[in-house]
Parts: sequence; structure tokens; C-alpha cells
Amino acid sequence: VKYLSSDHRVNPYMHNWNTIFVGYCDGGSFASSNEVSYKGSVLYFNGLLIRRSLITQLLQEEGMRKATEVLISGCSAGGIVLYIIL
Repeated sequence: VKYLSSDHRVNPYMHNWNTIFVGYCDGGSFASSNEVSYKGSVLYFNGLLIRRSLITQLLQEEGMRKATEVLISGCSAGGIVLYIIL
């Protein structure tokens, strides 16, 4: 993706910005944690726990508390989680 590139020729405006990509993890849209039985198997949906851990890590370990400008974007489930975070 052009906007995530660290090559200044490809991405002249944001090449030196910190970027974070969080892939879609499960069917819970990062909104819930649940166990469901389905045809003799247990399915684990831990999106809520993943989201909380990600936010904690970014704020406490990666210095995001000191950020003065933040651009947040997402699509599909990643877009939905932005409303939950904000």
C-alpha cells in the first residue's frame, strides 16, 4: 500500500511516519470475546482482548501517549473498531 511505504519516492508525505497495521483477527470486529460451540468444536473470538492489549501496548510501550498528531484509518472491521476506540 502506497500510504504505508517508507520509501520517500513512493510516499513523499508520510514515508517517515510511524505506522501500525492490525489485520482482521476474527469475526467479532474487535468488539467481543466469546467462546462458541460449533459442530463439536469450540471457536474462540478474542477481538476485544486483542484490541485492549493493542491500545495498552501502543500507549505504554510504544510512546503513543506523547504523540501530538495521530491519523487513524481503517476499512471493513478495521473501520468499525475505530468507532469503538475513539
